[in-house]
Amino acid sequence: MTESEIKKRDDEKVQDETEHMSSQVLDMLKLKGHVSKAGSSLVPCSDYPKDQKVYRARHPWSISGPSIEELRDAFDRLRSELPKNRWKIVKDGHDDSVAKNLQIVANHKEKDFSIDARLDDEDKFKPKEREGPSLIEVTIVSGCFRKL
Repeated sequence: MTESEIKKRDDEKVQDETEHMSSQVLDMLKLKGHVSKAGSSLVPCSDYPKDQKVYRARHPWSISGPSIEELRDAFDRLRSELPKNRWKIVKDGHDDSVAKNLQIVANHKEKDFSIDARLDDEDKFKPKEREGPSLIEVTIVSGCFRKL
């Protein structure tokens, strides 16, 4: 996007929309468990120099508690539900971690949002990579914008 193409948006509305998209993804998982409480935040858009003050909203969260089998089923459900909900999957495979966690990356076809979802299987963690239970990690990000 050129500098003149960057939309000016109300940052609070963008953060609210980002959290709403996250909520829809959680609904797609149809999974009960412990959901982390992090809210959305604004971060500099890495495609632009910081002095241009271009941002994106970012909402990372995770869900843990269910068994790895339940998490795998929920991840499979997400894979099938995303396209039904206007998301285009652009990556479906393994991430670059030592554990080679399952990863889905998708872009919304109409709204300016992307998702990065990963299934972290505690049985695949290598020493010092990460400790803790198996979980699904989700990060929703908005497109880049300037504050109104």
